[in-house]
Amino acid sequence: VARTSLHFLAFDPNYADDDEMDEGDGDEEEMEDDDEEEDYSDDDDISWKVRRAATKVLSAAVVSRPDKLAALVPMLAPTLVARFREREENVKMDIFSTFNDLLSQVGASN
Repeated sequence: VARTSLHFLAFDPNYADDDEMDEGDGDEEEMEDDDEEEDYSDDDDISWKVRRAATKVLSAAVVSRPDKLAALVPMLAPTLVARFREREENVKMDIFSTFNDLLSQVGASN
């Protein structure tokens, strides 16, 4: 369940990270970006709901299964930290909350 949720936590098919566009002439990229903007609007993007649901599943796994923390922490922590740059505020808040739940459970188990 955790691996599948981690996969969907990163699900953002309509967002191209700037780090991915390192090659090529800047003018060509600008023209391509303009074409993409005409075809797609952020108003149509509901993929944030998938990411938010995945975050809630991870939070539930952390809180309900403290016996699995040894396996969950190394799997979840790096991905959650990487997702701190989430562009949707409501998803970002849920990611912070899930990370807080993870830290709280680790603290409670020690």
